[in-house]
Amino acid sequence: KEGDTLLNALLWSDVRSIKEADRIKKIGGEAIERYTPLGISAEWLLPKAMWLKANHPCLYAKTTTFMDMHDYLVFRLTGKRVGSANTAVQRGLYDAETADETPEAKKSGTGNKVENKNNNNYNINNNINNKDKKIGLSNANKLSENSEEFSDPKWPKKLLKALGMEDLLSKLPKVLAVGDLVGDMRDEVAAELGLAASTESKIRVVCGGGDAFVGILGMGVVSSGQIGLMTGSSNVITMLHTQIPKQQRQQIQRNGVFGPFPHAVIPNLELLEAGQPSSGSMLNWFQRTIAPDTSFQDLDAKAAKISPGSGGLLVLDCFQGSRTPYVDSKARGVLMGLSLASKPEEVYRSMLESIAFGTCRCLEGILKPLGKTKRVRELVVVGGATKSDVFMQIYADVLGIDLLTLRSGNAAMLAAAIVAVTGGTEEGASSLADTSRLFVKYSRRYRPNPARHKRYRSIYDLHGKIYPPLKDLMHAMADDSVSFGDGDGEGEVKASSQA
Repeated sequence: KEGDTLLNALLWSDVRSIKEADRIKKIGGEAIERYTPLGISAEWLLPKAMWLKANHPCLYAKTTTFMDMHDYLVFRLTGKRVGSANTAVQRGLYDAETADETPEAKKSGTGNKVENKNNNNYNINNNINNKDKKIGLSNANKLSENSEEFSDPKWPKKLLKALGMEDLLSKLPKVLAVGDLVGDMRDEVAAELGLAASTESKIRVVCGGGDAFVGILGMGVVSSGQIGLMTGSSNVITMLHTQIPKQQRQQIQRNGVFGPFPHAVIPNLELLEAGQPSSGSMLNWFQRTIAPDTSFQDLDAKAAKISPGSGGLLVLDCFQGSRTPYVDSKARGVLMGLSLASKPEEVYRSMLESIAFGTCRCLEGILKPLGKTKRVRELVVVGGATKSDVFMQIYADVLGIDLLTLRSGNAAMLAAAIVAVTGGTEEGASSLADTSRLFVKYSRRYRPNPARHKRYRSIYDLHGKIYPPLKDLMHAMADDSVSFGDGDGEGEVKASSQA
């Protein structure tokens, strides 16, 4: 209640709440069917809150506000307890599409407006035509200090009730759109950060969002049909699209793609999301455990000399579960085809190839139902993978499309600047796309090699056959929580009750 943190942050990569995610999937309901009918990830807000309530009930009871890490930074800067529509919709099952029917809205007739500190009405949805798109980004949410008393009806109330989590509603923040004005930076924070502020000219703070999603603004992915790939510890593939018909939407969702999420970043555009939880993190694991004395530059140089197929090795890149296409937090990594002749650099290249195969599966899951598989000619790529020419060429050869990289070294930081420039202005979110087009400049283009692409298609088909027959075994191991300990040197196997 006083704004103190009660526990270290549970970041997205923490998947201890697998059992809770399974329970949510079994209960299902409208909120799940809307965005992710195959189930939700243990990476998300709701299963984490359920885990905390079950395992640390006293801490849960003391908690007045759950918020994403970027929303926490906004809280530290302003003292305002608000959430971004970006992660509320994509990670909290927040209904951004339905018209707002809060009692405050009916009484005040203010529509989707908030009041800033100077009492100037600010339309949270900016220039969206609400006759066509009635969205529920909290109307009449006055940015008061008493947000713990507020309960936003756009959070999944029915699902929370079915889960016995109704009390979470009062612990979730008010929701603002990306680019909306939150308020002024607190004077003491400005002084601590060494930023100049005065009573006449306060430093304004605007609402942001998740790096991989708001980051599309820094990639220039701002129009319907454009696709971006943000690489790093994990991979996130995003595509913007105008409203997708129900039948195509359902086909896309059956392929393990999340969404479409309305107004998640740019007004009037839906965002489709596919992802790979362990991409760069899997490569870091390899370098740390298998080749600790070899740099990534040396590994790349050795991998470049190896032919597609990596000496007959195949890897399933589910070292931390699967988002797309399997939506399975219990999935685990597989390395197959090993022989006594296998070399570390072949294993490394097979991991690069497996990540590219996984990305290809994500793209096909989005594009095939839309009938756009052959019409997409290029993909914007940012993040760690762009530092490796070898990796980027493997991506291009596997995907069979051109890859574009940026002049800017960090798309997420550029996106933050774009949001800051437009945030709180009269145009607000409606000008995010135009501002992005002004800022983003492309650098290099990687083109696929036709012969290598043809070779990879046959390997890709084999790669798709790894998971299905191993799924039950993976689940049995996860359900039994089997861990293989060091023991006393005689291969002791210990059963663990830890999730």
